[in-house]
Amino acid sequence: MAACDDCSRRFRTSDALEDHKRDTRHCFCHRCDRLFRTVQGLEDHRDSLHNYCCPDCNKRFDFNPALEQHQRSTGHAYCDICEKCFEHKDSVNNHRRALHSPDCRNRTTPSRSRIVAKGWGDRHNFQASYGLQMTPEDLEEGDAILKAMQEADRHW
Repeated sequence: MAACDDCSRRFRTSDALEDHKRDTRHCFCHRCDRLFRTVQGLEDHRDSLHNYCCPDCNKRFDFNPALEQHQRSTGHAYCDICEKCFEHKDSVNNHRRALHSPDCRNRTTPSRSRIVAKGWGDRHNFQASYGLQMTPEDLEEGDAILKAMQEADRHW
C-alpha cells in the first residue's frame, strides 16, 4: 500500500496515490503541471523556479508581472522617474544616482560603459539588476536597455 506523505492517507496502488496528489494538490505544482514525490521536493521546485520576491519587503509572488505591479504601487525597488523595476533595492538607488541626480542634467550624454560603471560598478551587476545573465542574447538585451537610458538622458 502507498501512503500520501502530506496527509498520511493510504492507497492500494501508486496510480491512485498519484491521482490523489494531483487532485488535492499535495506535491503537485499547479503552475507547471509537475508532480513531486515529497512536499520538500515541491517546495524546493517552487523556490527555485516560481519564486518572485520583493527585494524591499520580501513579499512573495507567483508571477513576475504581479511582483512588478507590487513594486510600482509601493515604490519598492522601483524608479518612478523612468518606471523601471529592479531585482535589488541597492540597484535602484545606484540607477537613480547615475541617471536622475541633479548633477547629471547639465552634462553630455554618458557612454554606455560610464552609465554601467557609475550606476552599477560593472556590467555583471548591471545585467543582474535587470534579471539578465551574461549570455550573448542577454547582453544584447542589456545593450538595448543602455541605449534607451542614453536616449532618455538626452531628453532631460
